[in-house]
Amino acid sequence: MWCEEVWVSWMHGAKLFVADAETAKSVDELSEVLRRENITVLHAVPSLLAVIDADCPKIRLVNAGGEACTAKVLDKWADPSRQFFNSYGPTETTVSATFGELKRGEKIHIGKPLPNYNLAVINDKNEIIPLGEKGEMIISGPCLSPGYIQRPELTNEKFLSMPESMREILPGDRIYRTGDAVIFTEDLQVNFQGRIDDQIKLRGYRIELDEIMNGLAALENVASAAVAVHKDMNDQDALVGYVVLNDQSFSEAFHQLVKFILVVMMFFYMILFIIVELKEMPRLPSGKVNKKALEVPQVFLERNQKSKIDLKEDASIQEK
Repeated sequence: MWCEEVWVSWMHGAKLFVADAETAKSVDELSEVLRRENITVLHAVPSLLAVIDADCPKIRLVNAGGEACTAKVLDKWADPSRQFFNSYGPTETTVSATFGELKRGEKIHIGKPLPNYNLAVINDKNEIIPLGEKGEMIISGPCLSPGYIQRPELTNEKFLSMPESMREILPGDRIYRTGDAVIFTEDLQVNFQGRIDDQIKLRGYRIELDEIMNGLAALENVASAAVAVHKDMNDQDALVGYVVLNDQSFSEAFHQLVKFILVVMMFFYMILFIIVELKEMPRLPSGKVNKKALEVPQVFLERNQKSKIDLKEDASIQEK
């Protein structure tokens, strides 16, 4: 992403402002930095845009990417005075693969393929499927990297020789399996549907974690949201929601969260076991939500610890 942001900017004579580590971590101060430095073009992931104040009159163009964009983020930033672009692209295919401009209120998509990027959608049998059907996106062309450094097994899993059945449709000798679920529309726009590997199986049901997360993030008083799976007090997998609220106490927003759990999430197997309020969402250096840093709820830890103590007491009683 650095290459795109730096060289494209300099090629057009733009001045770059690079935030230091302390500024980048101070999410609540970023909007003030954008105003003070007269930033006109902003590259950021949607979950970061969700918590930054959009009152930055000098910004004329926003490029969102790296995560699924939400309607809430689009409505917040895509005002008539600026352009809003939604981009997509795995690092393995030299970053940006698709690009599309969105207007406020439009259905969200990730645009169309850029030059030298060839896209198709396949099913679980590695067969290209028709427009309008959901499947895994594959990419071919000179954009593909050779593979992963010192990880031949992963390289062989994700980078495949071009199947004979696809050679008449896709240029190139290799394809990259993105692991992303998409739908190609009739006008060849790409609708991002989340990660295939974010799909989990819980109590026998297949669940898309992003579907629940997007529902949480769409609530009026929620600035950003995430969903993870943790072991509960009975050592069973449980869905846990994490929210950062907009200048509001958890108790004031509670009725909305309860309505979301009981009404919006109609399927019982998608109901969140618990919702945890965070002061800020843990993030990777790229700005994406760091899902691995979402901590196990304290109530799970306390109950699990108590269970271990009870088991020890039972064992000592049996010995006596």
